[in-house]
Amino acid sequence: MRKKGKSGIINFLTKVVLVLLFVFIIYKQVFDRENINLLLDELLVAINANPLLPLIVFVLMLFNLGLEALKWRILVSKFERISFINSFRTILIGITTGIVTPAKLGEYFGRVLLIDSKNNWKAIWSTFISSIAQNIATIIFGIFGLVLFLGKFYAIEATIIDITFYLGVILVVGLLFLYYNIDLGLRIIRRLGLKRFADKIMSQDESIKAFAGTGILNNVLIFSFLRYLIFALQYYLLLVFFGVEGDMVTVFAAIAVVYIIQTSIPLPPITNIFARGEIAILVFSHFTGNEIMILSSTFSLWMINLLFPATIGLFIIFRINVAKSLGYD
Repeated sequence: MRKKGKSGIINFLTKVVLVLLFVFIIYKQVFDRENINLLLDELLVAINANPLLPLIVFVLMLFNLGLEALKWRILVSKFERISFINSFRTILIGITTGIVTPAKLGEYFGRVLLIDSKNNWKAIWSTFISSIAQNIATIIFGIFGLVLFLGKFYAIEATIIDITFYLGVILVVGLLFLYYNIDLGLRIIRRLGLKRFADKIMSQDESIKAFAGTGILNNVLIFSFLRYLIFALQYYLLLVFFGVEGDMVTVFAAIAVVYIIQTSIPLPPITNIFARGEIAILVFSHFTGNEIMILSSTFSLWMINLLFPATIGLFIIFRINVAKSLGYD
């Protein structure tokens, strides 16, 4: 009885804290902005002029989430059976818990809530693998985008651009090595004296590749590249939607620069959308001097890809026994 009471308190408090954080973050990022009325007016005018493009971007968001759900299902399939629907729900929950934490660290917590509690640490490790795959895709596109962007808009010596490119290649090679030898991380953790933690993920004699073999890693990486292309296409369509003009290749290069900068900086949730807007202005000011167009594109992308799924995820969390998912029940 006492255990059930403790479980109920944990379940209740977790949900209350999540709701309070979610409402506070959304309020600060949306309703506490000085230019929110201008952004909303710009959005309404643009939708009245061309409602098709935002609809396409919304549909692409669903494909994006579907690809991530497939990634997740593939990664956890070796230690737990999960339906595509539950995998999709897991992604929504992860977005909810990620949106209220710096660098989306809360996503690790959200990803375990629909997994059997005995597999929580495996799920956390799987989330880490998925994150590395997505970062590899972002960095690869970002390197080429950065080189093209710098050469186009800045009078930088070719040597510096070459150095930037080769440093990027070295980083990608290092990440790919880590990605395809992810079990090395567990060995390092064990060497650092965290054997009990490592054994919660995999036993001493079991390789991480028991549930993340080369075939699985290849598929996850392919899905990550496809997700990146959808992200980039969504951003491009919204920029066009709000009137930002430029040749397609250069605009996609600029988008790659924005994404790689965002990935490199662990943004606090309370300044997330503001910082995204400042980064976008810095990059896209080469295409237009109208900051409202740029901010509207960034703000709309954030609402479609993060705010809408996170809100749905919050409702899903209310239907879950969080304490049981964490092994307290």
